[in-house]
Amino acid sequence: MHPPTPHWSQTSSQLLNACPRAWAATYRPKPSGVQPHHQAVGTNVPRTLDQAIVRALRRTWLDRTRDHFLSKAWSTKYREARLMAHLETLMHHSAIFAPAIHVEMAIQDGVRQLERLEACTGLRPVFSKAPSRWAYFERLQSAALGDTRLFAAPDMAVYHQHRWTLIRIQFRSPSLTTEARQLEHLLMVHWAMRQGGLPKDHSAYTVKVIRWTANRWVEHRVAVTREGMAQSMALVEHDLAEMKWMLRSAEADPQLHNLPLAAKESTCVSCHVRETCPAKNGLKDARERQEAAWRLLAQSAETKSARTA
Repeated sequence: MHPPTPHWSQTSSQLLNACPRAWAATYRPKPSGVQPHHQAVGTNVPRTLDQAIVRALRRTWLDRTRDHFLSKAWSTKYREARLMAHLETLMHHSAIFAPAIHVEMAIQDGVRQLERLEACTGLRPVFSKAPSRWAYFERLQSAALGDTRLFAAPDMAVYHQHRWTLIRIQFRSPSLTTEARQLEHLLMVHWAMRQGGLPKDHSAYTVKVIRWTANRWVEHRVAVTREGMAQSMALVEHDLAEMKWMLRSAEADPQLHNLPLAAKESTCVSCHVRETCPAKNGLKDARERQEAAWRLLAQSAETKSARTA
């Protein structure tokens, strides 16, 4: 039986590049028949207070956009209560413990972050009193990409100056973005063109990324060009080919002994499969043991081949 074609999402792609073994442990099919994406949802839980607050911020922001779409106003006090409720739920289910003062500081910083977000240039057409056409989306909404599901929904789409601006909001982001990440943002256009009620031509869109970095919101546009659209699709096809190979490797090696380990030690710190990984006590030693095992296997194969000859 051939392994199923995996879905593509930014989370899946980033995990694949960070640690192929962790990706295979997360997304490979289980005997129960649970689909890879749903299987991953249960394991993709926050491991630290900062990860939990980021998740809580996203959920609170989705609550806010839903209510704003229905013309329901929010006060600062209500925003704080919603954020606190989401954070407490996440911390409880993820067994995260932190001093009360740290939680309080995270909440206060989060409220300011949410309030400043609404003042960003890209969101003014939505939160100003002037009427505008806009829509919000959840990131679990997918689009059909051949026989693959593409998870690349924007957080918001705003019709402004005769075009639809697709907006992605990043509550945590490094100060610099890579070319690959820019191509990933263009996948929002591929996603949008496959949705009912939105244009089918990439020239009808602009892409804006609003990211929190260095304690402030930074906005930048990503050029939507024919070349960029093709490159972004090539990125997906490359990732899918790698994912299929990893699934086949996991099927042949259920213990995942021969799958590559993480590229960096920092990847292991908050990994959800660390306790069952050879690198749980150190990536360097685990990689050396794995490489030694590979050398022994290669020597054994060479010896067997020489004897046969």
